Amino acid sequence: MRWLLTATVTLLAALTLSAPTATAERVRCAAATSDQGTLCLLPAPADWERVRNGFMSCPSCQAYGRQGVEQGRWSDYHCEGRVQGLDYYYDLYVPPGESARRG
Repeated sequence: MRWLLTATVTLLAALTLSAPTATAERVRCAAATSDQGTLCLLPAPADWERVRNGFMSCPSCQAYGRQGVEQGRWSDYHCEGRVQGLDYYYDLYVPPGESARRG
């Protein structure tokens, strides 16, 4: 009977550790950095302005931010992840005063 309890606990532990979570997405996204070295895990600087929200992935947010730099709409960008309900989204922030140039 004791072996059944041990086997059940072992199985539950294995299932729990293998389950995907929002944290797994955040860790995966941490490896994806922009040219400026910003990470989606770190919060945006306090005075930066959010110009777009709701990106479904860190790389898509960073691609849009990088495109804005290349087009001269802003000088730098930062993507920040956030939880909304059971979903995880990424918001794009730019330095103060540059959100008006978003075009």
